[in-house]
Parts: sequence; structure tokens; C-alpha cells
Amino acid sequence: MKTDDVLYATSGQIEDIMTEHYIKTGFYLPFQNAVLKLLQENQLLHVPKKPIPQNIGLLSTDAFLDMIHSTYVNVQPVIAQNHDKILYEAGLFSKDRNILAFKALPYKEIHLRSHDHFVINYVYSGTASLYFEKNRYDLVQGDITIIAPYSLNDIRYDNESILIRIFVRMSTFHSLFNHLLSTDNLLTTFFKNALFETTHPNHIFFKTDNNANLKYMIQNLVYESSNLDPFSKQNAASWMNMLFVHLLRNFSNQVTLYDFKASAPTNTDFIYILKYIEANYQSVTLASLADFFNYSETYLGKLIKKNLNMNYSAIIRRIRMEHAVSYLETTDYRLYEIADLIGYESVDHFSRAFKKLYGLSPSNYRKQQALFNQ
Repeated sequence: MKTDDVLYATSGQIEDIMTEHYIKTGFYLPFQNAVLKLLQENQLLHVPKKPIPQNIGLLSTDAFLDMIHSTYVNVQPVIAQNHDKILYEAGLFSKDRNILAFKALPYKEIHLRSHDHFVINYVYSGTASLYFEKNRYDLVQGDITIIAPYSLNDIRYDNESILIRIFVRMSTFHSLFNHLLSTDNLLTTFFKNALFETTHPNHIFFKTDNNANLKYMIQNLVYESSNLDPFSKQNAASWMNMLFVHLLRNFSNQVTLYDFKASAPTNTDFIYILKYIEANYQSVTLASLADFFNYSETYLGKLIKKNLNMNYSAIIRRIRMEHAVSYLETTDYRLYEIADLIGYESVDHFSRAFKKLYGLSPSNYRKQQALFNQ
């Protein structure tokens, strides 16, 4: 075999070998060993058959499983993979893949490893157990975990369940997720800090129940990540982007973070605090916020600082300025009207704050934008 040969196996082939081995011996067969056995038996292909899409996204559970079992996986990186404690992108992704989405394999040992990419677990049906650092989390249908790089983890599920695992290159994840988080509100800042700006192990956990739209996206993502036509790479990224949008839009209130920097309040409480700030930024003070949520002002200020990397006054100033920019660009409101709308008592105070942040006065900013739009 040439070193540059690309070899493929179906997911069904690999799963059958691992299942058969466990039933016969009572021991787990590592994924890499299953692939090597297929290689020894000359059952790997150089040119896989192209999958035929049939109502992808609307498949029954049985039809979805049939599709998964018949899809081809590039196993060349796996053959050369080592057993380091860190799973590296180079030993996982082929050059033409940025996203891998597949059904987790049964009958495997729990082996905590970290990785230099992002891992997403989705319980399509049934239950699963996530082992993360020194903790175990029991997951149910619809649960999604997004695991940050360099976090020790593994997952196990019973053989009646369906668990979808999605591996995303770090650069691809940053590109997709950062683009979505460019709206720059407090909730997206919270997510950014959790996923990108920490050296600690972390994961975000969403509860989505049995959401039909999410299953539709997952089916398409699994299909595109295993397809080999010239458009599949971009299509997989598009479905991944839609999945992130769907999670942030519909399930932000059901999110939990592992490395949430507080003993209390809960993750969900903190998200409601952020949304309350967003809705009442014109007038809410740290004292009134603490009073509303029954926390001490000192404690809440420290909690916000730890999780957003900004103090409270800087957060309020940033939100006000973002709204000011929107008003300047999209309305004909006078400066005193904008100042009043965003919570400043005087135009002078508003203008000074705006110029300090953007380097020019609100009037000059509006003129500059008008020239750009001509």
C-alpha cells in the first residue's frame, strides 16, 4: 500500500467488527484495531461508492441508521494514528475535511482523552453518559454538549441509543461560531469567554428535547460530512452554522456551563441576569440589578467581571454605544434624542463617551457613514 493511498470503510463494517468482537470475547475492540482488521482482510476500498441522497433530513430513525451504516469513512488517518493522550487534528481529519459527523460506535472502553479541536455530542435517541474530567453527566434525548479543546472527556451510550459525534477543526469552529457571536451582546460574550478565552477545560450543555428541526439539521450534517463531492465540505459547514444559529436562538435559556465561575447563582440564573441587563441597560445600576436578583452588589460585580472579563460600568457603556451606533446609522434622530434613548442625561456626556470609544464625535461618525453609503 502506498503511503498516499486513501482507504475507506463503511461505518457499518467497522461497527459490525467491534460488535462481533465484543459478543465473542467480552472485550472491547479499539476503533483503530477494527480498521486494521479490515485492512488485513482486504475489505477497504480506494474509491468509495457515492451515497445517494433520499429525503435527507426527513428520514425515519431506521432509515437514518441505514444511511449511516452505508456511508464511507476515510480511515487513512486512523491507520497511522497513535495512542497519545491528546487526539490531534492531523491524526483525525483528512486534508479535504473540516467537519466529521458520525454515529458513535458501540462496545468501546471509556478512555479519557483531550483533543485540539472541538467535539460536539448529540443524543439523537435514548441516553448516554458523558465522562468529563472527574465528573459524569447523564444525558437524555436531545441533549447537546459542545466540548472545548484540551478537555479530558469520553462518552458511552447503550446499544439501543443513537449518539451523534461531531468533530470540528478549531479554525472552522472559530470561524463559524465567532461569526455568529459577532452580534456582541452579553450572552454571546459569555459564550465566547467560555469557549475561546479560557485555559480551563470547559463545555457548554444545551437541553433541546426531541426537536424536529435539530434532527433535520443533524441528518443533513452527517450526510454532507461523509459525502465526497466538490460541494460537501461547504455544505457541511453551512449545516453546522445553521445548527449553531438554532441553538443560540432557541435554547440559550436551557444552557449550562461546566467552568461557570461561581458557586451560585446557577448558569441559567446568570443568563437571565445578562438578558435583564440587555433589556434595561438605559437605567439599571449594579445596585438595582443586585437588589432585583437578591445578591449583594459586591458579589454580583465580581461574578460579572469573572465571566465577562469586563466590569459592570464598561458593560453598560458598551451596550449604550452599540445602540447609539445603530441609531446614528439607521435613523435621523437628533443627538439629544439618542442620548435620552440610551440612558444619558446630557448630550455632552453622551458625546464625550462616544468619542472616547470611537475616536470621533457622534455627528462626525454619522457624516462619515453617510459618505461610505453614497
